[in-house]
Amino acid sequence: MKLFGIDTEKILSFCAIIISIGTFGSILYQNSLYKRQQYASVLPYIEIWHRNTPDVFGVQIVNSGVGPAFIEKFEVLYGDSIYEGDLPSFLIEKRASLLKSLRHSNTPKGIIIPAGKTIETIWAESDSTLVANVKKAYKDLNLRITYSSIYGEKWVKTRFETIPVKID
Repeated sequence: MKLFGIDTEKILSFCAIIISIGTFGSILYQNSLYKRQQYASVLPYIEIWHRNTPDVFGVQIVNSGVGPAFIEKFEVLYGDSIYEGDLPSFLIEKRASLLKSLRHSNTPKGIIIPAGKTIETIWAESDSTLVANVKKAYKDLNLRITYSSIYGEKWVKTRFETIPVKID
């Protein structure tokens, strides 16, 4: 049978090909959405928080994301210098007298910060002289944390940037 001078079998074959291409495109789109959802479901989000009152000063690293953060590098930037190591290690090396009565927790390369976990890197309280000295030492420092997700996506978070910057 012919419709408008074209064989109906050819019309049906052409329609089947168009439907197959559309279905294939739909599957590709759904897979890309699924992949984005999977990446988002394990997304770490590192923040650097400060507790700064007259009698307390603290620096905390917080993973407020939904997945673990794998710390790849921790750096302290001071002037034109870059110290590869965490904040307590920097203070031990550069200002050892501060750490005598300062609570601190190291965050070395390779540490995993689970979702929702807070690490107090340094904490000074009760001693107003100590708090003032720690504030003064910390004032000119910048922290840079390079971390990755379970899927290997990498971000860099610095003390003065509001949100982490994705790299790679």
